[in-house]
Amino acid sequence: MSIVSFISTLLFVASVQPSAEPAPAESSTAESPAATTAEPAPTAEPAPTAEPAPTSEAPAEPAAETPTPETETDTAQPDKTEVIAPVPSDRTEATATAGAGYARHKLVYSNLLAARLNPLGLFNGFSLGYKYHLFNKPDSVLFRNSHIGINFTPNLSPALVGLGGSVVFEPIALLRMTARYSYVQYFGTFQFFQSFPSPESDFSEDRLDLNKEAGLNYVSGGHNLYLSTLLQAKAGPIAIRNELLFVYMDYKFNNDVDTTFYDIQYDILQPKTGWMMRNESDILYLSKFGLTAGLRHTLTHVLAYPGFDVNPNGPTSRLGPLLAYTFYDKPHKKFNKPTLLLISQWWLQHRYRAGQSHSQAFPQIIIGFSFSGDLWKK
Repeated sequence: MSIVSFISTLLFVASVQPSAEPAPAESSTAESPAATTAEPAPTAEPAPTAEPAPTSEAPAEPAAETPTPETETDTAQPDKTEVIAPVPSDRTEATATAGAGYARHKLVYSNLLAARLNPLGLFNGFSLGYKYHLFNKPDSVLFRNSHIGINFTPNLSPALVGLGGSVVFEPIALLRMTARYSYVQYFGTFQFFQSFPSPESDFSEDRLDLNKEAGLNYVSGGHNLYLSTLLQAKAGPIAIRNELLFVYMDYKFNNDVDTTFYDIQYDILQPKTGWMMRNESDILYLSKFGLTAGLRHTLTHVLAYPGFDVNPNGPTSRLGPLLAYTFYDKPHKKFNKPTLLLISQWWLQHRYRAGQSHSQAFPQIIIGFSFSGDLWKK
């Protein structure tokens, strides 16, 4: 699954798409009131690195940091693979509001299906949420999408399932904060779940395969808490965004010796209990016909391994282009913003994938399809 982040990308990309309609709309993007407009770019709901949710990577494994796709109330979800999920364009909501009246209450949904290579993963993230608009300002770029949202966010991959929910607070178009909880259950399929005695243990793909053949993978589960802050802005056709995500994990092991486990969502050894962080930065060009093109950098780091002063596994770093195409954006439709996404990032730093046991010429590749819609509004 980002299972924080596949999901982080699709929803954002679609949302930053400029609409062909003349009127402005509710969106995550916003322009600054100053003469030199600095408009906040719409967001998606990580991660994802799509974490799916957990936004995925052979046997089909969960998506990379796949963030679950978020509804338009949620930004890229932290537990999915790093994908920006589609959210409303900056003109969509206002255009719809002009003829239909202002909607303070909304029930919205979104779905993201994503596949990942290097490492391999497959992920589906769904989000169903209630959105309460804080201000009746449909003509304000900064405040027309200010809201509080509550979401149910199930995620599924061939290797695991995640169940949980999130709370989103967006006081202004430039800023979005999300708190999310998910209980993740590994099925014991493919190479997962695998735990190791030390952060220095070998968790290469060859070792994971050998451990599976030896029957060392097992059924397990754990608690995941995600806290993220998204900052974004837009000036003309150029948008920038940065999402900082912290994840607390607490998992069950089948022995008292192991202290770490391989996390397929973030492709790193995690401590049995502890914190990690991921930072995603995008710079994007937004066309007027549904195409978004840009560059994404992803940094992942375990904050501490108990008993170790030096982190042998991080940080990991990836950089590469992303492309997304939204076929159409029709405000308040039950099926809206169908979007195709492609992200290709080369490993700049990784214990195994930056030239050590895998060629650095082979990037991580994520492809995804997302859609969303309004089920009810008042």
